Amino acid sequence: MKKLLLSIGLFLSAGMTAWAQAPQLFNYQGVARTTAGMPMVSATIGLRLTIHDVSATGAVLYQETQTASTNSFGLYSLSVGGGTPVSGTMSSIAWGSGLKYLQVEIDPTGGTSYAGGGTAQLLSVPYAVYANSANTAATATSATSATSITGTVPMGGDVTGTNAAATVVKMQGHDISSTAPTSGQALIWNSGSSSWTPTTLAAGGTVTSITASAPLTGGTITSSGSIGLGTAGTAGNYGDGTHYPAFTTDAYGRVTAVTVNALPAGITSTGTANYVSKFTSPTAITNSSLYQNGSKIGLGTTAPNGTLTIESAADSILLYVNQTGTPTPFGMQRLVYNGATDGSRCGIYARTIRTTADATGTGILAIGSDMGLYGYSSSSTNTECEGLQGDAYNSGTYSIGVYGYADKNTTSPGSAYGVYGFAQNGTVNYAGYFDGDLYAANASAGIKAFKIDHPADPANKYLYHSSVESNDMMNMYNGNVVTDENGDATVALPSYFTLLNKDYKYQLTCMGQFAQAIIAEKISDNQFKIKTDKPNVEVSWLVMGVRQDPAANAYRIKNEVEKPSSEKGTYLFPELYGYGPDKSPAGKAGTRGRGANPHLSEPLIGTPGSNATH
Repeated sequence: MKKLLLSIGLFLSAGMTAWAQAPQLFNYQGVARTTAGMPMVSATIGLRLTIHDVSATGAVLYQETQTASTNSFGLYSLSVGGGTPVSGTMSSIAWGSGLKYLQVEIDPTGGTSYAGGGTAQLLSVPYAVYANSANTAATATSATSATSITGTVPMGGDVTGTNAAATVVKMQGHDISSTAPTSGQALIWNSGSSSWTPTTLAAGGTVTSITASAPLTGGTITSSGSIGLGTAGTAGNYGDGTHYPAFTTDAYGRVTAVTVNALPAGITSTGTANYVSKFTSPTAITNSSLYQNGSKIGLGTTAPNGTLTIESAADSILLYVNQTGTPTPFGMQRLVYNGATDGSRCGIYARTIRTTADATGTGILAIGSDMGLYGYSSSSTNTECEGLQGDAYNSGTYSIGVYGYADKNTTSPGSAYGVYGFAQNGTVNYAGYFDGDLYAANASAGIKAFKIDHPADPANKYLYHSSVESNDMMNMYNGNVVTDENGDATVALPSYFTLLNKDYKYQLTCMGQFAQAIIAEKISDNQFKIKTDKPNVEVSWLVMGVRQDPAANAYRIKNEVEKPSSEKGTYLFPELYGYGPDKSPAGKAGTRGRGANPHLSEPLIGTPGSNATH
C-alpha cells in the first residue's frame, strides 16, 4: 500500500450567517501525496476522521468515515461532521472544555483499509460551534429567546422603531391612520380607507320618563322619584298544616311564614335520614329496608352502586320472579342496555364468588322444559357475534369453558346430545371449531381427513388427505432395515407392541436390487427377523396389528349395525338422498336456528341507539 503525506488546513464555513443556528460541522482541506511527494491527481480516496479529547491519543469523542475526490493538484475538501458516523455525535462534544485533536486516516483505493495520515490539534475556529449554546451575546442581530436586552433592538411586525422608542403602526397587519386622536375617540375600522381611524362615538339615548302600571304604584317619573308594589294580593293563611303545608302571605302576595306538614293525630314516626319509610302498623312509621343515596336505591345496603342494588349477608335468594296465570312470552321482561358501545357492556351480569372451601357457585342457573338457556346474538356491523360464550379461569386442577351433559332420563327410544352444533349459510360452515387438542372416548365420522396449510402455498391454499379406513381397529408400524453379510436383520418394535396388538400382518419390499426377502421369525418379545437371499439388502417393512387394549375390547367397532328405532328413516346426509335437514338423526335439534324459538320471533335487541324493550 502507498504511504501518503498530508498537507492539512482547517477553517469554518465562510457562508455561516450570524442568525443561523451553528452547524455541527467544520470544513477540512488536505493534499494527498505519494511517498515520492507527488500529488495523487483525480483520485477517489477513503478517509476515517477521529476527534480525540485532551491529547492526540485521548478518548475518542467522535469518529466518521467519508469518501473524497482529489483535483488536479491532489487537493480534496470535506466537512467534518458530514460523513457516516461510526461512534459518538458532533453535537455531544464539549468544545468549551479541554483540548481537541483531529486524526486523519486514508485508504488511497477509496475503500476502508485506513492507514497513515496524522493527528493535529484543533485551534480556535472549530470552537465557534460552542457558540450554539452561549448564554450571553455582546451583539446579536436576531435571538430566538432572551431573558434581558441591553442597548437597542429594532422592532418588527406591527411595531416600528426600536425597543427604546417603539411605535405601533398596525393592528393585526392593518394600517393605523396617522391622524392624531382627540379625547373620547376610539379606533374604529374604516373599510373605505382600509385602516384603523380615530372616531368619535355617537352619544347614547336619554330616558325622559317612566310610567308605573298596576300592580306597581307611583306617578310618571321624568327626573327622579319612586315606584312601589301595589296591594294586589290579600293577606291571609293558606293550608291546614296537617295534610299539607300551611303558609302565610302579606297584602303584596309575599310568603311570610311556612308550617311543615305534621302527621295526622295518633300516628307516630321514627326514622333515619335517607331510608324510605314504611308503616309497621296502622299508626306507626319507621325505616324500611330501602335506602336512597342520590338517584340510587339500595336494598340491604347503604352504599348502592347501581340504580337498584340488592345485597344480602345471609345465604338467601336475592331476587325471585314467578309469573302465574297466562303469561306473556317472557316470565321476566328482558333487560336492554343502550348505553356506550365500547364492547364491554352487558344486559345482565351474574357472578358467584366462592368464599368457603366446600362452596360451589353458579352465575346463572337456567331451567326450562324446552331450553334451559338460549343465547342469541345479532349484528350488522360486528365482525364476530357469539350467541353464547363460556370462559373459565381456575388456578386449580380443571378449567371448563363450556360443559355439556345430556341424560335421556327415560327408557323410551331417542338420542341424547351433550353438545350439539349446527352451522349454515357461511362460506365455510363449522359445526364445531377447536383451537387446541381434542379428545373423544369414542368418535365416528362420515368423512375423516386432515386439513393443513398447503406446504407449497400456505397463505392461499389448504391441503387435504383422506384417512385410511379398515374393518378392523388396526395399528400400522413401518420402517427400513439393511440385512447383514449373511442376509439377516432383526427389527425391534415398541416395548408395548405385543400388549397392544394381536393378529399380526407383515409386508416386505426389497429396495435397490432384485432380491428375495422373507419373515425369518415372527413377532416375539416385541421383535421379528428378516432373511434375504443376498447380503446387505435394504428392506422396507410394514407390520399391522389389531388393537387388543381394554378400551378396544370393551368398545369393539361393529362393521354393520341396525339403526336405533329413533333414527330409522333418517339419514346422516339427508341432502344426498333428496331430503331436508328434518330427516337427519338430530331431528328437531338439526332445525334449531334463527326463528326456531317461538318466543323469539322478533329481534332480541333494538337497533343501535334505540330504546326498544319487551
